[in-house]
Amino acid sequence: MYNIDHKELSKELLKASNLLRSNPKSIIEKLEATMKQFKGTILAKPGEYGIQTVEGKDAFLDAIQFLKKQNPVSTLQYDERLERSAKDHVNDLGPKGLASHEGSDGKSIYDRIEKYCEWDKICSENIDLGGRTAEDILVNLVVDDGVADRVHRRILFNEELKFFGCMSGPHKDFGIISVLNYAGGIRNLGTESSDSANFINDYCSRTLNNNQTRKNPWQKDDPDAPDNTIAMKIQRCEKSINNTKVSITKKIYTLDDGTQFIVETDEN
Repeated sequence: MYNIDHKELSKELLKASNLLRSNPKSIIEKLEATMKQFKGTILAKPGEYGIQTVEGKDAFLDAIQFLKKQNPVSTLQYDERLERSAKDHVNDLGPKGLASHEGSDGKSIYDRIEKYCEWDKICSENIDLGGRTAEDILVNLVVDDGVADRVHRRILFNEELKFFGCMSGPHKDFGIISVLNYAGGIRNLGTESSDSANFINDYCSRTLNNNQTRKNPWQKDDPDAPDNTIAMKIQRCEKSINNTKVSITKKIYTLDDGTQFIVETDEN
């Protein structure tokens, strides 16, 4: 296992993520330097084991072309509660040698986040295996080798994601795992969103066209489903809102950019 200060790496990841979001071209020089270390489709960094990639240099070239066109987006605000949810996932996956957004207990990112806070709008998660520095981790996510829709790259530059927390730790097979959690909004556990209705109306007005033409099967019976929905599930639970127990139905939409959009309705 590597001798890494994981708390310090979290700070570096925030700094590097915000530099990347505010200046997408800032990482191009690093990508170009890394490309020189390829032997065929094997990335052979000095002093490290070779990494068999799927696309080789092509994924790096694709990333560079993307970064040249990408506009800056707003920077992220660090949130310790998102860090704790990320740490839980690291502690779950690392010792078992797993790599999944679903925990070994079946819980998802929003389950882990909601252990510590409420989230609004959208949430998402990136996972990196093997990156030892903030720059290396972001290179891996920007390049997104072998991922056809570059969903991890798209999360890095998602303008709707405003809050960020991350943690890394030892991984049984890859040496190190880093989990990066994001959310569009954050509020304390048990507090009601002051703008949920406005957000839903605004989001749907931006994602549904004026004549309400359906973009996916979910919209046939569900006007809340965003255009880019690729999966949806319903979850029922109880929450304490303003010190009152409330039965909640959640509609959780997975979007094609890897984020999750949630609509909560009060059954009481």
